[in-house]
Amino acid sequence: MNEVNRSEAGVTMSYSTMSDTFSIHSNNTGAAAYIDIENVSGNMFGENSYIHIEQGRLQNGKDAIFFLNDSEKSNPIRRGTNVFTSDGITISLTETTSTEIEFRVGQNVEGIYERIEGFVDDYNELISELETLVSERVYFDYSPLTDAQKEEMTDRQIELWEEKAKSGVLRNDPTLNRILNDLKGAFWDKMENQNSSLFEAGITTSRNYNRFELVIDQQKLTNAINKDAASVMGLFNQQSSIRYSPRLSDNDRSQRYNEVGLAHRVHDIIQRNTTTLRNNSNNKGVLVELIGVPGDTTENQNILGRRMEQLDTRISDAVRRMTQREQLYRRQFVAMERAIQQLSSQGDSMFSMFQSG
Repeated sequence: MNEVNRSEAGVTMSYSTMSDTFSIHSNNTGAAAYIDIENVSGNMFGENSYIHIEQGRLQNGKDAIFFLNDSEKSNPIRRGTNVFTSDGITISLTETTSTEIEFRVGQNVEGIYERIEGFVDDYNELISELETLVSERVYFDYSPLTDAQKEEMTDRQIELWEEKAKSGVLRNDPTLNRILNDLKGAFWDKMENQNSSLFEAGITTSRNYNRFELVIDQQKLTNAINKDAASVMGLFNQQSSIRYSPRLSDNDRSQRYNEVGLAHRVHDIIQRNTTTLRNNSNNKGVLVELIGVPGDTTENQNILGRRMEQLDTRISDAVRRMTQREQLYRRQFVAMERAIQQLSSQGDSMFSMFQSG
């Protein structure tokens, strides 16, 4: 069964424990679908076979038949599947009926609005998290704890202390600041081949100038969707003739950025910083190269890892030099003590000679 189902035969073979029978179904549907069963060798199939599936061509499928805008039912439409798309509308036939079904097609304004609202919420959350990291307060009085200090503290005290000690580690980090500015620019930069703008669609920035946040004018966005839903969605999902790739040239990357909608711009920015694929300079994403990714070669070979190794080497060298200097001072101190003792002995001898004379 596994061999059949993994093959390119276009069928699915299954077994029912309830009836203790095997069955084979075509993966295609409709009157044109069929299955050819033949024993190339052995006796898997046939009248007296163990699984009771005969050889030959089986063609039992039927087409779905329906009438669209045809009250006289003079022009039947056939489809090989019960789910199909016609004039951009996906239709699912669920049961046989002779009763006319009337439906109207219109823009799903509420659905489009909810998708845009969901994207804006996620976008704002990403911006907020990055802004928090690059502006987090640094507590200079909370240095990393030593093992001796930890032994004198409770687990909760250690946890609270280390929260303060780690606070502000990424404050003004140049990499995160650049990503943050790129994400903000994706909103502000004009898109080519668009007659409207996000501002005209009712999407603007908050009046709180201490933070960057998109806000939605519900009435304005709803009106824009009703007027031209395709243009509104294009502000987010407009495509480019240039597909995304980390190996794009600078000119192609710039052209794609100018052509695509906001959602694709955000996607490209995130990919540029997190992809494990190499670009034309043979580098992976900026953050990947910087901190590494589990399961990737960068896990053990990344910029911060190399910096840590360099710091470990410098610390080891400093400890070695300090040990050598300590040993030197000890030898000099011992030599000085010996010299002082010799001088003291010589002084005592001379003093005794003077007294005896």
